[in-house]
Amino acid sequence: MTMWYPSAIYPASTTDHACLRELLLLIPLAGFAVTHDLHAQPLPKPVEKAVFADSRFAQSISVPAPLVTDPRILEAFRRARPNSLGMSPIAPSGRIDRNDKAIQLYCQLHWIALDSVTTHEGITFEYAIATPEFQSLGAHGSVPVARRKLKSIDYRNHYKANPLGTGERDVFAVTFSYTLDSIQPGLQPPSTVFKGKATAQLDPDDGEWKLETLTLSDQGEQEIYTALDPQAILRCATASSKPSTSVETATPAAFDPGYAISGRTVIFSYSPSAYGFRGPVTSVAVAGSFNRWSAQSPRWSASDEDHDGHWQLKADRSDVTCGSQFKFVVNGSSWQQPSRSWPTSHLADDGHGGFNLVVVCK
Repeated sequence: MTMWYPSAIYPASTTDHACLRELLLLIPLAGFAVTHDLHAQPLPKPVEKAVFADSRFAQSISVPAPLVTDPRILEAFRRARPNSLGMSPIAPSGRIDRNDKAIQLYCQLHWIALDSVTTHEGITFEYAIATPEFQSLGAHGSVPVARRKLKSIDYRNHYKANPLGTGERDVFAVTFSYTLDSIQPGLQPPSTVFKGKATAQLDPDDGEWKLETLTLSDQGEQEIYTALDPQAILRCATASSKPSTSVETATPAAFDPGYAISGRTVIFSYSPSAYGFRGPVTSVAVAGSFNRWSAQSPRWSASDEDHDGHWQLKADRSDVTCGSQFKFVVNGSSWQQPSRSWPTSHLADDGHGGFNLVVVCK
């Protein structure tokens, strides 16, 4: 066995120095060879296919297709006249928020135009209307907007591994850089360079390279939202084919307090159209201060005996005193809201932003 000692104690021979110089010269050369192998060599095609072609890397980044409103529905709402209480009909569903990033994206891609309606009460709602560009996509559910594009292989390593003691396998570890490319015209992709890493193993059973792990640093559709043009929403607002139009005004119908007093009897009456209620009515209850606001008592259930849509309930004056407050409850859960245009003497704050009806005795 060769023993090495400091030269001050045991001077090295000329031959020893020559051998040491050769050894030191070999070390950086070996390091260079490894570096060259790890960084410069292209990936084998089967590994490249497993990592980039047959994985999530190759899947397009998609955004939800916009929910649009039929312009005919908005036009029908514009033509609708207020009900007998002077209230607008129920506004169509599908209202939008200009601050929603998805709405801004749809505007930039010219998939929607903005339209609006104003109710008889002065409340304006905006809606998304499909443009011909969006209709031509025939989109359902989601629409692809960007794809990932490989920029460079930053590191690669080919080694043997014995996972869980099941036998040695060939493994490729890869780190890489990539960008996002836009699929849709008019969409500027983000300028960010993203990072990814993956490992693939050679399956000994079929000789195929299989992807084991894949990590991508992009946040999907959120990356697209960050690259939006902030002025797109303004251009979208002016693209509407119809100007904002208010619902036709009309003279409010005669005030109907929902009850009448006849001698010793109070007759409560409810009509769905008076409250703008749409849909089938299977039950109507009168809930108020005189029955602890219960909508479940059979004693306070109205009936529509002649099936004309008008529900009535008769109660004794001894049960309903002057100043009593009440509401109609439809189908067990829909508490009907009186119109704000009614005389204030017949309304009382319900503590929840609405009003109760008040029994007024003359």
